[in-house]
Amino acid sequence: MMEGFRILGIAFEGPSVQTATVDFAAGLTTIYGPSDTGKSLLVEVLDFMLGGKGPVRSLPELEGYSRVRLAIKFGTDEPVTLTRALEGGAFRLYEGNWLGSDPESEGRILNQQHMDGNTDSLSGYLLEKLGLLGKRVRKNADGATQSLSFRNLARLIVVTQTEIIQQRSPLSDGNPTADTANAATFQLLITGRDDSDLEEFPRDPDAEASRRAKLELIRELSSDTKQRIRSISGSPSDLEEQLEKLSTTMGDLEVELNSTEAEYRSLSSNRRRLLGELEKIGDRVTEVAALIERFELLEEHYQSDLERLEAIEQAGSLFVVMQEGDCPLCGSPPSAHRKDDDDESAVETTIVAARAEQEKIRPRVIDLRDTLSSLNDELTRLKRSQLNREEKLLVAEQQLEKFIRPGVSKLRREYREFADKSAEVRESLAVYETLEDLEKKRQDLEQQEEQAKRPSVAERLPTKAIGDFERVVEKVLSSWNFPGGGRVRFDTTKKDLVIDGKERQAYGAGLRAVTHAAFTLGLLKFCREREMPHPGFVVIDSALLTYKEPESRESAAIRTDAFKELFFASVQEIAKDSQVVIVDNTTPPQPVIDAPSTIHFTRLVGEGRYGLLAPNGDEGSQPSDELDLS
Repeated sequence: MMEGFRILGIAFEGPSVQTATVDFAAGLTTIYGPSDTGKSLLVEVLDFMLGGKGPVRSLPELEGYSRVRLAIKFGTDEPVTLTRALEGGAFRLYEGNWLGSDPESEGRILNQQHMDGNTDSLSGYLLEKLGLLGKRVRKNADGATQSLSFRNLARLIVVTQTEIIQQRSPLSDGNPTADTANAATFQLLITGRDDSDLEEFPRDPDAEASRRAKLELIRELSSDTKQRIRSISGSPSDLEEQLEKLSTTMGDLEVELNSTEAEYRSLSSNRRRLLGELEKIGDRVTEVAALIERFELLEEHYQSDLERLEAIEQAGSLFVVMQEGDCPLCGSPPSAHRKDDDDESAVETTIVAARAEQEKIRPRVIDLRDTLSSLNDELTRLKRSQLNREEKLLVAEQQLEKFIRPGVSKLRREYREFADKSAEVRESLAVYETLEDLEKKRQDLEQQEEQAKRPSVAERLPTKAIGDFERVVEKVLSSWNFPGGGRVRFDTTKKDLVIDGKERQAYGAGLRAVTHAAFTLGLLKFCREREMPHPGFVVIDSALLTYKEPESRESAAIRTDAFKELFFASVQEIAKDSQVVIVDNTTPPQPVIDAPSTIHFTRLVGEGRYGLLAPNGDEGSQPSDELDLS
């Protein structure tokens, strides 16, 4: 059987405080008592001294303490002591058990960081002692491996109060990137075989980086689009229905608008025609009026000429028939005047000429009057026609101004409003379509990403070893008379137990704690019985979780005295060839209380051990509870 190692004790030291020591027995060590006595702190510091990250959380009780010592023993070898500052950092290793006194040598420095194949770190030192140095465990789906670290083992042997109730696999520490290595460590423990033979599957890092960048961009765009959708009223179906109604309304408006605009164009054309005709008629009226005015003036001239010629004719005729007499101007008798021989013929000639001229003018007057009459008739007709066109133009303009223009403007405005609303709805639908497209691309990329994450090198837990482990855990639960007591199965996908067909993570906090303890104790029992690699001890905090209210009848059942008796009896049996430390609030059965390896933290000053450390203000009063159980 692989020996592993066991914890002999732990001591808290400081320059101004009394050393507080807790010793651990081979087999079962039980530490119980009320809350706030340092039980969970003890478990955390044990994990810290096995390579956990520092510093130790700051508590008032730790004031004055500066370092921790941990004594361990590998099989039949001599004990060794590890020291470490509470702030963390490297370890110092001393040969021998130096919990009660100062080491006689300077010891050896051990690095806190694991180094592959190197024993100058705490991890390498412990793994070498366990025969596990140089082992490799798978770290990802591509078959890449990493050097086994003792921290891979630590989470399977030290279970804190926080971890025991988590809704995740006992193999998971909450860091998904470490889950593969944790599962591979479990496989190493139940089979004894590591993953040294695995070859890493090659991948294209540029393609993966490009895919991740695209996925991140699409997720960001999708988030922005969803933000825009929050401001949109209505679902896609509502918007489609709204768009259909808008299209119908716009179609009706378009028909009405086309009809009204046709009427508007017709009336406008008629108005332009009437204006054109009025312009032509006006021009003609102006032209005819000007002609009439000139012809009337000409007629007046003709009439004046006729009157002058008639006067000449009448004067000549009178002159011919007049009797001779004294001159009316000078009064001289006719004989006193010189008389030409042709005077009488000249008068006759003048009369004849006047008559002839009149004969020429009178036909012209007649023609002129006919022309004037015709022009006046035309002017009358033009004015009637002009009046008629003006009346028609007035009617056309009234129709345009009162009915057609307002109607067209109203219809155009309504059409624009509906067109704008339709565009808004189409834009909203486009946002939904964009989101749908982005979601499809996101799903495609996520599917590619998921496929890329799938094991390129198959991850197969050995069926026989898993089956044997299931039966061991089942026996452990059965020995506790666990409610149901049904079949235990290990889900190789979720890396967790399924009890009576119910996933362990689906139980309440109390039952999760109990079944987590069963997993941890079952793994210890399995490895010890089959001589598989295992550190050889486990530390479990709050397995019974009594400070919680019952979540169900089943969780209430595990708090009965009978269950506690069965639990501790089973743990004592498992611890016969190993070491088990149970830390809990609940009071154990009387036989366990009476055992020399049981420590009771009372939280009462002066009555037994107060707690892990001395109470505040009681410096130096802390008893050591040293147990000679080696």
